[in-house]
Amino acid sequence: MGGRGGSPNPGPQAPAAAQAPAGDVALQAVESAISEERNKAVTTMERVRGRLAALGMGREQQDAELRRLFRARKIILTPVNNQKMMTQAERDARIEVGGELKGLVMMT
Repeated sequence: MGGRGGSPNPGPQAPAAAQAPAGDVALQAVESAISEERNKAVTTMERVRGRLAALGMGREQQDAELRRLFRARKIILTPVNNQKMMTQAERDARIEVGGELKGLVMMT
């Protein structure tokens, strides 16, 4: 059993291990951004993206993590009702989900 037909070398586990905690890190970043808000219920996508960027996540990874959390029903993404009051940075931070730009984030 030992010889050539033995157990294959599983190789480095870092990529798989790094992917699992990313969701936890992203969720913690959302929770942290919301906890800083006065009403502690909702925050802007701009603030969440700032947290995720500080963790070293690029825009594509942020989008993937936010969509994953949304699909898992861990967060709620909603559009901003009064778009006239949005800053350019808030507009740029929005994420498109279901053909609609979402600019606010809430916990479920």
